[in-house]
Formats: sequence, C-alpha cells, structure tokens
Amino acid sequence: MLIEGPTVLVELAVEPGSDEAVADRLADVSAVEHVVRTVDATVVFVAHANERDIEALLADALSGERVRDYTVKLVSESTWEPRLGEETLSIERTVCGKSAEGDGDSVDLGDRTYEVCCSSCAAEITTQYDELQEAAAE
Repeated sequence: MLIEGPTVLVELAVEPGSDEAVADRLADVSAVEHVVRTVDATVVFVAHANERDIEALLADALSGERVRDYTVKLVSESTWEPRLGEETLSIERTVCGKSAEGDGDSVDLGDRTYEVCCSSCAAEITTQYDELQEAAAE
C-alpha cells in the first residue's frame, strides 16, 4: 500500500517495560514503515504523516501505553539497502528434491517455470508434463 505524506522520524521515550508493547502496536499502523526498539526503553519509528498528525497517530495507536516524551524530525533523505548475509540462496528442485546452489536448468511448461538440477531432471519433468497433457486431452 502506498502511504501519502512526508517521511518523519519519531523517537519515543516510553516507560520502562512498555517498549515492546509500544513497538508491537506501532508495527500495526499503516503509516508506520519501520520500528526499532533500543535497550534504554526508546522506540524509534519512521512514518509517513505530517508532523502535526503524529500526536493523533500516537493517541490512536498507543491508547493506554505510557509515552514520556517524543520528538518528530522531518526526513530529508533516507537510504535502506537490505543485504543477505553470508548464506547463499538455494532453491529446492521440483523433480529430485535436491538443493540448487549452482547453475541448473529451468524448464518452461505452460505458464510456469520449473527449476531442475540437470538435463535428466529437465527431460523427466517435460515427459511427465506431456503425459499429463495427453491424459487431460482424452
């Protein structure tokens, strides 16, 4: 969902022990993009709302939660580049069930593409597909 409004960074000082509940509630607010909890009972979040609307957002989302203080800063620029760790992405092959960590083959059958580990699995899945197509046509 695309949210309208400027991007703001909000820092909340909350009562000790309530930071987890505050972060959980903020995570459910559609205008809130990222929520971060720190070890000192501070909750920081990025939202798309006018600065003057943050008070209403906090009142609606956090009724009953203890917010001691908050600051709102208008964001001029933001960069977020998530990265994968050292682990490699692998796909489980559909024919033999082996993990695909390197180059394999892909087979286009109908409107789907299937990843297979080798040419023999590509031939097997193509044969299975053809047999099912023939059976369905009968």
